[in-house]
Amino acid sequence: MRFSTKGRQAVMLMMDLALNGQENPVTLGEIAERQKVSQSYLEQIMGKLKSRNLVKSTRGPGGGYTLRFPTDKSNVHEIIKAVDEAPQRISIEDLQNAGSRELTDLLWQSIDDEITAYLEKITLADMSRKDLSSFNEKSHENTGAASNNADHSCDGNCETCKHPCDSLIDERTPSAQTFEPLVRCA
Repeated sequence: MRFSTKGRQAVMLMMDLALNGQENPVTLGEIAERQKVSQSYLEQIMGKLKSRNLVKSTRGPGGGYTLRFPTDKSNVHEIIKAVDEAPQRISIEDLQNAGSRELTDLLWQSIDDEITAYLEKITLADMSRKDLSSFNEKSHENTGAASNNADHSCDGNCETCKHPCDSLIDERTPSAQTFEPLVRCA
């Protein structure tokens, strides 16, 4: 998955519709003004979102755009996928004889798969609640961690319950607190 500016702006645009388009359609001019983004740029993005049936438009006075689906049915991955091209997938027939290029491509493809799975779980409703802890909970669903097991009880700090992401943040770094809600399991 590519993370282009266009993909980020598409998520922002859809989030703006989720927050401001509940009662009435929202014009691109209103979104452009709120988000400090060119209206013509938003028109390009909106065209792609509309062609993927993620938004609907209303013409005439009082017209604009609204979400086609409820916020709990619109995930971040489908929004990004609507405006960005997916990277080409590779397959290796003989893994034992794969070179560094193929192995590295497989690594990035695996990382892409993990990011995609994560973004498929995050909906506009999650973002609307402004509760980042729900992102963390969704990212660790079905990880097989024993802390989710009713037969196991601890404070989440035992070796059995540690999630691989726990090692991503060094507690001594100043930014650890900034990212903690997004990567901590316990």
